[in-house]
Formats: sequence, C-alpha cells, structure tokens
Amino acid sequence: DGRADVVTLTSADPELLTLRAHRLLQEADVIVHAEHIPSRILDLARRDAVRKAAGANSTDTVHACVAKGLRVVDLRMAVTAKTAAAPFPERDDIRNAILEAVS
Repeated sequence: DGRADVVTLTSADPELLTLRAHRLLQEADVIVHAEHIPSRILDLARRDAVRKAAGANSTDTVHACVAKGLRVVDLRMAVTAKTAAAPFPERDDIRNAILEAVS
C-alpha cells in the first residue's frame, strides 16, 4: 500500500533527526525534498530510494507515487526566522525585514 509521510526538519544537522524521521527515510521508496535540504540529510535515506527535488508540482508527484503503491517521504525544512533569512546573507535589508516579520 502506498503511503506518504511529511518530515519537517528543524535543523540541517543529521544528528538531530528524530528516530521516527530516520526510520521513515530508511523505509521510503521516494524522497520528495526541497532543493535546500542538505545532502548529509538525504544521504540517510535508503540507497535505492529515488530522490526528487520538489517543484511546483510536488503534491502531484507525491499523490502519483502513492497511487502506484510507493512509500513517499515529503522532506521539508521548518520555517523559522533563521531559515527564512538564510538565503539573503548579503542583503541586510531583506534579512532584517524577514526576521522582523516572523518574530
């Protein structure tokens, strides 16, 4: 039976994954992930699991895989002030606006 689980990361440190998250990565046939998920997290998945960078159609991808009977993990990074501002290290104005908005 196909199944989808969402794993939300609160850290890019693989040592901080929960046991459940690690187990789900080991059991998944397909890992749908945001492009900014570190490879050291993705490396914890089963070697033969298909890794697909999430795009605009990630929900469709997850549904299609589940319909085929595959086990899917939708791997996401939690949005915090720090992670929201991370893509803009050289732009203090953007980073500060994000930090202010989410605080």
